[in-house]
Amino acid sequence: MKISVLFFLLLIVNALGAQEAVFKDVKGKVEFQLPGKDWVAAKVGDTVPAGTLISTGFKATASLSVLGSVISLKPLTRLSLEELVNSGSGSKTTLKLLSGKVKAEVRPQSEENSQQFEVKGPNATASVRGTGLDTDGESIFVSHGSVEFVNAFGISRSVQGGEFTKTSSGASVAAPIAVKPPSAPVLNQDGTVNEEKVVEQEKQEFAASGGGGGGGGVLDQLGEQFSAQVDTRSDKVEVSVSDIVQKVVSDILVEQAAALSANLTIKIN
Repeated sequence: MKISVLFFLLLIVNALGAQEAVFKDVKGKVEFQLPGKDWVAAKVGDTVPAGTLISTGFKATASLSVLGSVISLKPLTRLSLEELVNSGSGSKTTLKLLSGKVKAEVRPQSEENSQQFEVKGPNATASVRGTGLDTDGESIFVSHGSVEFVNAFGISRSVQGGEFTKTSSGASVAAPIAVKPPSAPVLNQDGTVNEEKVVEQEKQEFAASGGGGGGGGVLDQLGEQFSAQVDTRSDKVEVSVSDIVQKVVSDILVEQAAALSANLTIKIN
């Protein structure tokens, strides 16, 4: 009896704890590396845990189901599954984009279950809830929903459906520009992501792009449109590196002056 209860509890802990991602579509050379293991070729149906590295080759793509959301990797992309955790009150997914581009269709959160989903890139992090997005870690396009886009200096922008923005040199994040009408989320009747439809849409998009090796797609197209408009605006949030250094030095001098003042005794004869 005790063994049965213990086994049942272990099943519950496993169900509510660490989860795995599942490959839903694989085209071309796609490999993954489990923690401490060698690289192996990926195939549809393979499951991988947190800590796994995934790599796509030239003209290769992959789509994975991750805790009810769908992640699509473009060609020449390397992605790390940092956290895949499911609890009784919600789930948390953290992805680290080392290079390349990804597209995500994130399951909307409900009143019963919260949904934390982050994509950490080289220069910025996208925090999303119930959103469709494309990102390369420096620029982002949100097809629907809302994303908090934060760069390495902590400067953030809220990016809404149909908007595009990017980080730039120094410590700036340009204000988002509306580039397309927001699209509808790809959901089932119960509010979950329709994985089959998302994967099929990704296949069609990749075919329409001609299967480009770099997988530029929507981000490259919108980036050109964005660059043509952003130079005419003056509403960028920008902090130069010299400003940051000056602020740090100023704070140090103020602290030292305060300490000196506290220990200073003035005698008047």
